Amino acid sequence: MEKLFFHSIFLFCICCTNCTAQNIWEPTNGPNGVNIIDFIVERDSLLVLSGIDVGILMSNDKGKHWTKYYMGLPDSSAAANSLAEGPDGFIYAIVNSQLYKLNIGSKIWENTSHSFSIAQLLYSKSNYLYILDNHNTEIYFSNDNGLTIHRILDEKKFKKITAYSFNGYGNNYFIVDSGQSYSLYRMNDDGSEPHEILNTPNFIFGLNWHPNGYVYFYEPDALYFYKMDSSGNQFVKIQIDTGYLSNWITKITNKPNGNLLALTEKGDYESSDNGLNWVKKNSLYAVPYNIEKLFFIDSSIFIFLSRCSQMQLLRSDDNGLKWLALDSSFMHPLVFKIFNDGLGNIFARICSSNYLYTKDKGVQWENLNIPVLDLPVYDLVSTVTGNVIFLSYSSFKLYKSKNYGQSWEHFSIYNDSIFAAIGSDFKNMVIAFGDRSYISNDGGENWESIPNPPSPKYLMKTYFHPDGTVFFVSSDFSNFIYTTDKYGLNQTYTPYQFNSIKSLCITDKGLIYIVGEPKFGFQSGLFVSNNKLEDLTFISNTYLDNIVVDSSGNLYGNNMYNKCVRSTDGGFTWEDFSSGLPFEDSNSFVVDDDQNIFIGLFYDRVFKTIVPTVNPVSTKDYKTIDSVLINSNPVEHFLCLTISNKNISSGNYKIIDLNGIERLSGEFHTNQFTVDCSSLPNGMAYIQVFGAGKFYYTEKIVVVH
Repeated sequence: MEKLFFHSIFLFCICCTNCTAQNIWEPTNGPNGVNIIDFIVERDSLLVLSGIDVGILMSNDKGKHWTKYYMGLPDSSAAANSLAEGPDGFIYAIVNSQLYKLNIGSKIWENTSHSFSIAQLLYSKSNYLYILDNHNTEIYFSNDNGLTIHRILDEKKFKKITAYSFNGYGNNYFIVDSGQSYSLYRMNDDGSEPHEILNTPNFIFGLNWHPNGYVYFYEPDALYFYKMDSSGNQFVKIQIDTGYLSNWITKITNKPNGNLLALTEKGDYESSDNGLNWVKKNSLYAVPYNIEKLFFIDSSIFIFLSRCSQMQLLRSDDNGLKWLALDSSFMHPLVFKIFNDGLGNIFARICSSNYLYTKDKGVQWENLNIPVLDLPVYDLVSTVTGNVIFLSYSSFKLYKSKNYGQSWEHFSIYNDSIFAAIGSDFKNMVIAFGDRSYISNDGGENWESIPNPPSPKYLMKTYFHPDGTVFFVSSDFSNFIYTTDKYGLNQTYTPYQFNSIKSLCITDKGLIYIVGEPKFGFQSGLFVSNNKLEDLTFISNTYLDNIVVDSSGNLYGNNMYNKCVRSTDGGFTWEDFSSGLPFEDSNSFVVDDDQNIFIGLFYDRVFKTIVPTVNPVSTKDYKTIDSVLINSNPVEHFLCLTISNKNISSGNYKIIDLNGIERLSGEFHTNQFTVDCSSLPNGMAYIQVFGAGKFYYTEKIVVVH
């Protein structure tokens, strides 16, 4: 319902905004993606997919082209929450709680008039359609193509059914959670004689039946699995000997050649002797994720898995070496992050490892083709040398591509150090943090060790100053440090610490804008510094989740209400800058070399501005405008201060030490006043000035008696 609501608003906004010439934004052609609900393969070749806002689609060329099948459904975008394929040429779907069937030859869906609330469908090889309804507490079946539906009854009344494998010919199994134990049942095709063949207090999962007559299942996070014959008489515990201390099993399934396939924490293994011996294949190393379904069609492998709170469909044509995201054929992705590479290319991340890029400002988007081998990707950077470098979160290794994902290579630095974060100025500087930290001045080709680098305990974000200073911010934006000289090779720490930093950007002229809350009780909001944080100027209480700046000095961001705003006066005032955007849920901004502004939306594509940027912001000396001039620093006895803003002629001040303890306080009633500091101990401290009850300015002082 929520998706339909957003979709309606989107259509309304598009219709309205097309009627006015005042739009600021226009959509690019991507990146594309779709929140897939279910996916099946019919007759070993026809792909059938159901997705939010796109409906039910089919492909007979392995996902290259898709055709929408909606005739007979409530509307063209009606999606099914469950699909089932039948060997009789029918496809079954639950749409809006109704059971539909489609004869592929007729291309028209038929409503069977049977209703189910929340249902899962499965078709067996013996032409039985099984339906799990009401949160998997009831089982139904039909053996006449959905004309009649029969309920499977049992005097015990099944509780939650946690796994099922309805295979036909009497080989039908399901696992029931009674609340206190778990039971494995077997039943006939028509649901008769359901009987318990195993009961255990441990949670059992991954139910898989093999035509060899064995049933396989395992416990979550277990290092072993169980094999039993179809009657439950033989019960064997099997562990895959991999040489690892831990190697949890995540899925067991069958391959077309009849071999058993086991996905584990350390890779995929294949057995041709019912699980007695295993051979590692290294072709499906996507096991950290929840793989719902796995299909083999000719020489291709299809994986339907859950990532980034949504389902994704991947295909590999080279035994798992490279994967293609088939959902990129559609619209409505979740855009998590966008950035540019200094060459005019825009990158967008729509999942933990699914990156796309455009070389023509959004006219066409291409998949970066990051291999499934090392998912997920923690971060990705690019340089003007053409290198795209990503850090694998699962292995903490660095990988590089010079051809935008056509091929990838793992590269090692100092005996293959373990890395925790990477950063880049998107030109030629790349920094990698880990047990040892390194910097590259040539786009990632050659690396130099960073002496005494920031601790990798908190993964670092990096920002580059025009003079070569590199600023490091912890990944949770809780603390702030920076390094100076030679792009990070000589490290010092800023005296300004923050309780939290929401966003940060650095202009080409060296101005640093920070949104956050400084320590020592300063008012939170937008601050600016033109001397690398030796002091800060409070600009406004505007709180921005993201902030970027163009070459003219104009600022862009999204505020706490997710509305896009712009400032043309250095952050003092802000205007609505969202005309033409269908949603306010903006996530990230980027400015390309032509000063086009790109924005990523959670429920739609990447948009770009269609109006030119405004005139440059007038140059401001933020040290003399809205500042406090100190005429006696270092301080021996008296501190003489002058407030440059003539509108502030009264207020109060505080002097606090480095621990945040207040040492002095008082009031002032003129723009110039003196503070007696004779009682202060020697050392560094801060003076805070407040005007009209609000924080106004802070300055570092050094007391020397």
